[in-house]
Amino acid sequence: MAPQSECAYDLPLEIRTKDQLISALHSVIEIQTQRVAFMQFSEEINGGYADPNTSLEITRLFDLVERLKKIQDDSSFLRIEMRERPAGGGVLSQIFGPRAQVNGNLEQPLDEGQTNRVIAGVLEGR
Repeated sequence: MAPQSECAYDLPLEIRTKDQLISALHSVIEIQTQRVAFMQFSEEINGGYADPNTSLEITRLFDLVERLKKIQDDSSFLRIEMRERPAGGGVLSQIFGPRAQVNGNLEQPLDEGQTNRVIAGVLEGR
């Protein structure tokens, strides 16, 4: 082949959808798995001593599998983190704002029914 010439091989590749990306990642994972297996075989032939390069390739393989798992995951979730303010009210004040203070001075704790009414009132904007 002459320098600067066009390659004689054409490798048609198209990745435009999630399914195409997943298929491509499956192929890459298979290639990486073969590399890991060959490197582990090479370790055995050379006396069974651990090769740090094999460990690196194993880590790469698991990273690829983790990426595939994240792409395939269709689950939805909501994460809420609450941190108490040093000078403010507690978690309920952060969630419900000033309405949480309305019943904040009660001597007796609210029972389940009262709690449900307070929450329903806040959610309904009363």
